[in-house]
Amino acid sequence: MLIQIVKFCLCTLILSGGSFVTDAQNNVASNSSDFQVYDAVLSLMQFPKQQPRILIVNTTLNSGCGEGSGNPVLMNGCGIFIQDSKPEEFRETLKQSMPKIDNATWTDFLHQTTSSIKLQDSFHSLWPHAVVDMKGANRDAWKSPDGAIFFSRVGFSTDKKQSLVYVLFFSYMENVPTSGNFFLFQLNDAKHWEPIGRTTYMETTKQ
Repeated sequence: MLIQIVKFCLCTLILSGGSFVTDAQNNVASNSSDFQVYDAVLSLMQFPKQQPRILIVNTTLNSGCGEGSGNPVLMNGCGIFIQDSKPEEFRETLKQSMPKIDNATWTDFLHQTTSSIKLQDSFHSLWPHAVVDMKGANRDAWKSPDGAIFFSRVGFSTDKKQSLVYVLFFSYMENVPTSGNFFLFQLNDAKHWEPIGRTTYMETTKQ
């Protein structure tokens, strides 16, 4: 599998808690299908620590750039895609690493990620987690978390049997990098989301 890795220094990451200009739209994700995909991602995440304390940010990432984009965090100035990059060009790279991706899945992902929405705490994880608002009073729910997860919205194929989501994991753990990954899932006969592809889009290096 071809994996594209774009490395950044940690100084390119900006948490927008203090400089966040525009709020996410007031609509809240209540689609159970979205959370089934989120939970499928969480079930794949393994950490060297026995009981890590992980934050899940309640505002989804979007494809915009800049402080006015509504993103809860900016990597190199943007929420998902690298600044000045073209999503349609990245699609060709993604298709090489995820040959099973449906064109409709990618198209819906681009549509869903034009803006951010709020997420309720409907997550299920194997380790302690806290859902936080980067601007809210509970952003310091844990003084020393081991990591933070930022989800995008989920893109689905026309028949709703394939899904694509982008996940940014900001690590506070030693030897665990901050990384952004695309996850591709297929709905199996048991109605569970089965992983069929993963592409690392970016990974930070500490200096």
